[in-house]
Amino acid sequence: MREARGTNDDLHALIKRHKRPHVNIEVSLSDRYVDLLEAGVDLAVRIGRLPDSGLVARRLASCRMVICASPDYLRRHGTPRSVDDLRQAPRLTFSEAVSVGDWTLVDAKQRAHVVSGPCRMAANNTQMLLAAALAGAGIVYGPTFVFGEQIARGKLVELLPEYHTSELAIQAVYPSARHMPLKVRHLLDYLVAAFGDEPPWDHIPPQRKVRTPRPTASPGARS
Repeated sequence: MREARGTNDDLHALIKRHKRPHVNIEVSLSDRYVDLLEAGVDLAVRIGRLPDSGLVARRLASCRMVICASPDYLRRHGTPRSVDDLRQAPRLTFSEAVSVGDWTLVDAKQRAHVVSGPCRMAANNTQMLLAAALAGAGIVYGPTFVFGEQIARGKLVELLPEYHTSELAIQAVYPSARHMPLKVRHLLDYLVAAFGDEPPWDHIPPQRKVRTPRPTASPGARS
């Protein structure tokens, strides 16, 4: 299971609702891909594009991505109004991503804009990136299941919502459906029902507007 997802309230709810006293669960949290057969893992929850393998995948929910920053950061540096503004900003990136440091935004005309270049901070754990964003260290790009709650609470502000970002899938993967133990089948069925058609972390209410100035271009910055 991805570490960021496993450390929030939804995993707590899963364990609390586990009502099969004769079934023991061992949970391993990691942001790295693990060979399930080699590690003896019955089922994993993974996000993003899955590499070609002999694993069976079952979609659980969508994984929407957002760009956000803290109100304090925006008051100090201004609110980005364009993709070019993002290119000049200190960015916080996930180092285990397929394209580390590259963010792709799609505008209303379906044109893709890639934001790349140096990053203020790269980390292999999204909870670390969340802490850095809340501390005002920069602008972060990541999944709503990590950043959505803080956006809803006004601790973070979603940026450039008029652009579309990548929407990945949260999937349960396992070695074989034919030889799946009954206890694993019960867990898989529970996960499918628990996530539902629309994941609960995407029910983000409208946030309070934060008045911030536009960012000031640094000397020599591209227009």
